[in-house]
Amino acid sequence: MKLLPLNETSMSLILPSKLLQTVQMTEAQMLTEIAVMLYQQQRLQFEQAAELTGMAINDFYQLLVS
Repeated sequence: MKLLPLNETSMSLILPSKLLQTVQMTEAQMLTEIAVMLYQQQRLQFEQAAELTGMAINDFYQLLVS
């Protein structure tokens, strides 16, 4: 299976700061949650989800199995 690269397009997501405070997450943690969710829904391939988080593939794998 050939891995399709993520586009280099930039996207901004504006969330109220109270939302991050309410869920007690940093921006990086929120992005990781989104990447995991998209991977679990099979909308992103494993490598793409890891790339979205900025994690190394092994680190992303460890996150998923923990």
